[in-house]
Amino acid sequence: MNEAKALNRWFEVNAFRVGEPESRNVAICFSDITAVSARKIALLATYDNLRIQSEEFNSLNGKLQAKSERIAGQVRRIGEQSEELRSVNEELNKRQVELQSLFNNSNAGLVLFDAKAPLHRACPQQILPGAFRRTLQNERNGREDFV
Repeated sequence: MNEAKALNRWFEVNAFRVGEPESRNVAICFSDITAVSARKIALLATYDNLRIQSEEFNSLNGKLQAKSERIAGQVRRIGEQSEELRSVNEELNKRQVELQSLFNNSNAGLVLFDAKAPLHRACPQQILPGAFRRTLQNERNGREDFV
């Protein structure tokens, strides 16, 4: 395959001996392969474009997989945290029932539990009986005189 730039053509050139070797005659056959050559060049350009796009696709696919794995990890952590929150919520509901029961069983300021227990210090003051509320207030002020 040879290019004839002046003619803007491609030729396939074959040379072979004609007759006896002593005659030193040769025949040269030129075949115009410009159309075939143009298709071949276009095909090579298309192949190069596809190779570049494939490399870009593989790169983007790798990035997408990494992001997908990060998101899957975050979803797992959210699920774990959701389970923890569900467990804490159940515990809080149990404590609320206990506190409501204690509040309902108190009689005119008579408190049926130890004022120094950590669970009861966390109680909102509005649900505590008056005597216990005063006890917490005195404790916060550093007084030891429990009512």
